[in-house]
Amino acid sequence: MRLGLGRSRTADGSATARSGAIVVDAARLSTGGRTRNRVLITMALFLSVYGAIGGRLVYLG
Repeated sequence: MRLGLGRSRTADGSATARSGAIVVDAARLSTGGRTRNRVLITMALFLSVYGAIGGRLVYLG
C-alpha cells in the first residue's frame, strides 16, 4: 500500500521507509486514541447542554 512521500506499508501493517526517509508513526499512534475520546466527550457535552436548553424550553412552554 502506498502512503506517499516515500513511505509504504508492508503486509503486516508496519511502516517502512524508502531511500533513507524517516517514518514517524509513534506520534500519530500515541494521540490517535485520545483524539477519538475527546471528540466523543465533546459530542456528549454539546448534546447534554442542548438537551438541557431544549428541556427548559419545553417545560416553560
